[in-house]
Amino acid sequence: MVLRIHYQKRSLVANISQSKEKVWALSILYDASRALQLPFCPSLKAQDAVVGASNHPVDEGVGHAPARTMHRIGRLVDRLIGAYGAMISRASKPHWFQPNSSHAVVIKALESQASSEALARRLWASLVREGQNTLVLDDFLRTFGSDRGKDADRCFRTFDENRNGDLLQDEMVMAVAEVGRMRRANIQGLDDMDYAMRSFDYMLQTVVALVVMLWVVIEYAPIAKNVIDVFQYAVVGVSFAMGRTVHEFVACSMYIFLKHPYDVGDRVELWNLHTNSLIPLVVQRVSLLYTVFKRVDNYKLFQSSNFVLNALSLENISRSGANKEQISFVVDFDTTFKDLSQLRDELQAFVSHPENRRDYNPDITVDIAGIHEMASLELRVELQYKTNWSNGPLRIARRAKFMCALVAIARRIPIARPGGYFPAGTEKNPQYVVQVSETQAGIQRGVIDRELREMRGDFSPETDGNEGGKKEEEAWWEAETQPSERSTTTIGAPDSEEAAAMLSMMGNLILPAPSLENPPRIGMTLQRRKKSGPVSLGGMSTSINTETTSA
Repeated sequence: MVLRIHYQKRSLVANISQSKEKVWALSILYDASRALQLPFCPSLKAQDAVVGASNHPVDEGVGHAPARTMHRIGRLVDRLIGAYGAMISRASKPHWFQPNSSHAVVIKALESQASSEALARRLWASLVREGQNTLVLDDFLRTFGSDRGKDADRCFRTFDENRNGDLLQDEMVMAVAEVGRMRRANIQGLDDMDYAMRSFDYMLQTVVALVVMLWVVIEYAPIAKNVIDVFQYAVVGVSFAMGRTVHEFVACSMYIFLKHPYDVGDRVELWNLHTNSLIPLVVQRVSLLYTVFKRVDNYKLFQSSNFVLNALSLENISRSGANKEQISFVVDFDTTFKDLSQLRDELQAFVSHPENRRDYNPDITVDIAGIHEMASLELRVELQYKTNWSNGPLRIARRAKFMCALVAIARRIPIARPGGYFPAGTEKNPQYVVQVSETQAGIQRGVIDRELREMRGDFSPETDGNEGGKKEEEAWWEAETQPSERSTTTIGAPDSEEAAAMLSMMGNLILPAPSLENPPRIGMTLQRRKKSGPVSLGGMSTSINTETTSA
């Protein structure tokens, strides 16, 4: 019993205290809300039905007269019970026989996700000023009165965890839903720990009973002294057989009661030794010898022995507070310090914007993490969120919004990818593209086909005649010397002496002027094309057809 009390006080006192504080604040706010707008008023009737202000939700559908009758009977019974509880209770706190008290209604509403969200919407709608979309401290002071300023400030700070100075409806709904989730997790955790304590207690009682029985037999039974040697050997044999089981039991007990790495409802990440990666999990149940998790990625239940978990690395996200993330990406080597400063300033303005200051801390760090082969820079952006990553959907939404803003800002500066955004024909991206007609491309394909067949050894002038031979070369020369509908388009041209020198060095790409004695010859770097168009040679782009010299 002493161990149980000490464990629960050490492990759950913080969560229980926080839960009590928020339940107290919700009870105070619900009292003020009912004073401003009565339960089941026309504007809040839907929320009150879900909250269960009378613990009997009403169904307004057609043909549900019995349900509405039972609802009215339930409300009447609650009033009678409340009157009886008020008569026998003299304490200032709500009594169990007061089902319509604010404390009882709040506790009942926090039992499910839907009723918790409905309670938050009812509180926010009744406290916010008309025409406003946020709750501020003045709204709480106006509701509580000037004589209860401390209570108003305490309630407001209880739900304004990000210290933004105001509360949106979505923030209020999220905060109250989290209170309900925390309360349900605390109850489940207490139940699991009570079961683990009882199991540990039963094991210790069994060991003590066996030791006492053995001592009594040896001390008061004379015949037992004659077989003491045989019994000792039996004990040694049993110790070898049960040694691993005892070792696992002791290790699991120390892992749960002394190390205590998680509670029920915590979001954790477990290191997988086989894949060298982290597995995102949510704790579902904690027992003495095992723990049941729920995987975040596929919602499968995952059970593991505490003896195995004792040897693995584990990160508890729910206990970590506000989390920080590092985003790395590679940019062009010519990125200047001015570009990096502008990137940081615009990211700082983004996270400090009134629409985003609820999600991110205003501290943004942009630094150069490394230089890769003098060709690119690796940048690292450090971002800190207002809350941790225990709420998976919220974290994904916030991260996606920041990543989109990062991409948009990088394009606007601009910050280029490795290699840069260089147009065709510039010094760093020299290109010369020529377009040819379909007739000329077809003739040249025939010439290339002939050369490939000659290299394979399956071309014979005796059997193939003039196919792909001299006749095609003469036709090609005739097409070159006579006017045609060929159009030549230059996409880019070298605009500096360095680019021109680069082209002149690529001698294997320079094609001489065509003639009958010197027909064009294309090397093996050319690939046969079924359609006309430019052919790529290495990193350059050239055409099959050449009138003078092209690359």
